[in-house]
Amino acid sequence: YLESGSGDICDVIVAMRRFPFSLSIQSVACEKLYVHCFERDHAHAIGLAGGVRTIIDAMEHHPNDVALQHTCAGLIKHLACASPYNLDMLDRMGAVGILMATMECHSQNALLLEACCWAIEGMARVHS
Repeated sequence: YLESGSGDICDVIVAMRRFPFSLSIQSVACEKLYVHCFERDHAHAIGLAGGVRTIIDAMEHHPNDVALQHTCAGLIKHLACASPYNLDMLDRMGAVGILMATMECHSQNALLLEACCWAIEGMARVHS
């Protein structure tokens, strides 16, 4: 279902919540959300649909998967810039902490470190 390109934002988030320990579902779903997050309205909708908690859960459940962590960091960056609501949810859900944990776990992966830094910078830039 996800791989066929079907499903809206809510469907993708529901699939992620239903199968939180399935790396394949989390990976495909996060990639789908990432495509949506380039449009500000869609990125805001991801936050409104509970996407912030769901994305952070994916990061916490699959800390060793570099590709998933990288996609999630990109999502966090775009979600933070999309709306004050998303930024507030990212703050409440501990996005900075999970990004820091990812950086510690993958301290030798320059691309992932850069993605995490961009996500943190995206959250900080909105405040200034």
